[in-house]
Amino acid sequence: MKIVFPEYELHEHFNSRYLQNSLSFDSGVSTVPLNHDVNTPAQVTGHFGTISYSKGAAFLRMLVDMITPETFRKACKYFLTDNAYQATDQYDLYNAFVKAIREDGSLNSYQHFNFTDFYRIWVNEAGYPILNVEVNYAAGEIQLSQERFFLSGTAQTTGQIYPIPITYSTKSKPEFENLRPALMMTGNRAVLRTNTAEEWVMFNHQQHGLYRVNYDEKTWNLIADALLEEPESIHYLNRGQVVDDVFALMRSGRMTYDFGFKILRFLRNEVNYHVLNPAISGYTWLRNRFAHMPETQSTFDAHILSYLEHAINTLGFEPAANETATTSLTRQEVLHFACTMGHERCVTESKNRFAAMRRGTWIDPRIRRNVYVVGIREGGADDFNFLLNRFHSSNYANDQLEMLRGLGATRDPQLLTRYLELTLTKEVRSHDKVNSFNYALLGNRINAVTVLQFVKNNIEAIRKEYVEDAPPNPVHTALSNLAGYLDEEYLNELENTYK
Repeated sequence: MKIVFPEYELHEHFNSRYLQNSLSFDSGVSTVPLNHDVNTPAQVTGHFGTISYSKGAAFLRMLVDMITPETFRKACKYFLTDNAYQATDQYDLYNAFVKAIREDGSLNSYQHFNFTDFYRIWVNEAGYPILNVEVNYAAGEIQLSQERFFLSGTAQTTGQIYPIPITYSTKSKPEFENLRPALMMTGNRAVLRTNTAEEWVMFNHQQHGLYRVNYDEKTWNLIADALLEEPESIHYLNRGQVVDDVFALMRSGRMTYDFGFKILRFLRNEVNYHVLNPAISGYTWLRNRFAHMPETQSTFDAHILSYLEHAINTLGFEPAANETATTSLTRQEVLHFACTMGHERCVTESKNRFAAMRRGTWIDPRIRRNVYVVGIREGGADDFNFLLNRFHSSNYANDQLEMLRGLGATRDPQLLTRYLELTLTKEVRSHDKVNSFNYALLGNRINAVTVLQFVKNNIEAIRKEYVEDAPPNPVHTALSNLAGYLDEEYLNELENTYK
C-alpha cells in the first residue's frame, strides 16, 4: 500500500489501526495465541478476529524488519508456489521462511539466534512482552529485562520469555529510521553498552516491535523533557508509542497517573495524527471511568480540552484543498472528540454547518462526522427527520454510516427508539448493525437507559437481525458495550434480559 497509494500514508497508520489494537486486545489473561486448536464451527469463526488479523500482521511486519523486505518477499513466493492448490498450516509458512532465510543469510549477523524458537514462541504462545529498561548513566550500561505484559495489575506473571528484536536511539545518536534490530534478545535479561552522558534513550523504533517499553524514572524524565522541549527530536511514531505505552502502564498500575500525565504534558503542543489518536483512545477510556461522577468528568474534560486547543486552532474547522488524507483524519477525530466534550466553538461551528446543510449548502465529507453528531444532539425532531431522509436517499455507504452515527446521538428517547428500530431492518447493512447500536451510546451517555429498554422489548429481534454481523458473537458484543454504560440497578435488568 505504501507503493500503490503513497498519498494515503497507510504504512504509517499501521500502528494505530493494527499494532496498538493488538497490544490492547492481547494483554488479558485469557487471550489465545495466533495458532490454537479449534473443534467447532463457532470456534473456527471466533478465531478470525484481532489476534489473527492485527497481531498476525504485526508479527509479520516485525519479521520483515529482521530478515529484510527482499527475503520476506522471497519467502512469500516460496509459500505460494510450494503449496499451490493445497491446504496449509503454520509449518508450511515456517518452511518457506527458513528456505528464504538460509538462501539469503539474512539472519547470520545475529549470534546464537534460533529462528525456529522465534517462530514457535510468537505463533504458539499467547501475549507479548514488556521491555523494562534501566540505564546506569555512571557506568554507561543499559540493563534490559522482560516479562509478559498484563493489563491487570493483579495478574500473575507466567515466566514466558519472548525473542525481542531490539532497536533503540539516544539523543546523541537518533536512528529512528533504522528498523533493522541491533540485537535479538532471547533471554530474560541483556546488557547494552552506551556512553555516560545523561541523555534520553528510546527503544522500539517507530513501534515496529510487538512489545511495550517501560523505563526507569530518570530516563522517563529525560524523555518527558525532550518531548516537551524538542518534540521533533523524537520520531512521531515513537511519540505515539510513548502515549500508547504510558496509558497502558498507568492502567496496569506500573506507573502512577501523576507521573504518567507529567510525561504526557507535550500533548498540548501536538498536532500529529499518530500521536493524538492513541491519546484520544486513552483519554476516552478514562472519561468512561468517570461516567457516574459528573463533576470529576467535567474537570477532566476541561483538562483534556486545554491540551487539544492547539490542535483545534492549527487544524481549523474546514479542510484545505491540498491537505493530506492524514491531516483530514486528524481534524475529524480531534473535532469529534472535542465536540463530544462540549468544546464551545466546536459545537457552534458544527451546529452552524448543520443548519447550512439543511438550507442546501454542501458540507465537505471530511468534517461531516461532527456536523451530523452535533446537529442531531443539539437539534430536535425536524433535524432528526432531515438526516433520516438523507440517509434513506443516499447510496454512499461511508456517508450513510456517518449519518447513522449522527442519528444515534439524539437526546430524545422516542427518536432514539426509532433509530434503534432502524438497526433491525435491512436498511442497515449486517456488518454495520453492532456499530450502529453502539452509536446510540457513544453520542450521549444518558441514552443508555433508553437503549436498555429497547433491548428488553426487542431481544429476540436483536438476536435474529444482528446474528450475521462480525464474529464471534455480535449480540454479546453489543450488550457488553451497553453494560459499560449502566449502573448496578440497570445492570441487573440487562442480565435478566439476556438470560
